Amino acid sequence: MVWETPDMAVGQLVRVLLEEAAVVVVMGGPLVRPRPAPPLGDHTMVSVLTRGGVYIGSGDSGSMAADARGGPMIQAASELLKLLVQRSNQANPGGR
Repeated sequence: MVWETPDMAVGQLVRVLLEEAAVVVVMGGPLVRPRPAPPLGDHTMVSVLTRGGVYIGSGDSGSMAADARGGPMIQAASELLKLLVQRSNQANPGGR
């Protein structure tokens, strides 16, 4: 999804997501091996791309949601995506 319309609510959620992603970066280290395959089943992976490399966290979805680093980032990303889909549906009620 590409979002180009100025929207204070969207901007605030983007800031929250970036703040939570910064916590993941500060508490971890960049990926030094090949990027893992996408998660399967009830597993979740979060990736943060920075100038210093890619930072990844992964695990079963319940553990990731409860994790002090991954949980807030997943929550922030979910809230942002929910709002973007809602705004998109309002702008294009027929899905076009």
